[in-house]
Amino acid sequence: MPRDSPAAGFTLVELLVVLALVALVCVLSAGALWEFRRQAGLEAAVRSGRAALVRARMEAVFRGATVRVRRERRGPPELVLRDGEERAIARFVLGPRSGAGLDSAVLRRSTLSFNDRGQAAPGSLYLYQGDRGVRLVVNFIGRVRREAFRSGP
Repeated sequence: MPRDSPAAGFTLVELLVVLALVALVCVLSAGALWEFRRQAGLEAAVRSGRAALVRARMEAVFRGATVRVRRERRGPPELVLRDGEERAIARFVLGPRSGAGLDSAVLRRSTLSFNDRGQAAPGSLYLYQGDRGVRLVVNFIGRVRREAFRSGP
């Protein structure tokens, strides 16, 4: 290569400009990524809660006996399905295993039950995350529906 030809490659200034632009894009997208992660945590909790309620209904029908759903008070938010003698049938952790993304979970009636025909004593499961929440409503037929809401002023 002749000595008077320009050197191939990038200058230090060009590399620093590109690095600064990449850092700026990362900083701007971090907020959106954090919000997406929080939203995914709430959605995981909703799916787990719905699965627990549907499983409780099916267990009641298959066993031909009452199945109760209770909110476990210790550890990460979880629902426990119990038979007539209060033995645990199944456990459902609400949301990610760490409980991240979910502020609290409240079962209204403290015990929700399904009879041997799949009918329920109506109740709701409230899942809270910041100012957002989802209510899973169980009607007397035993069907589960979802209602999103926002709390606060």
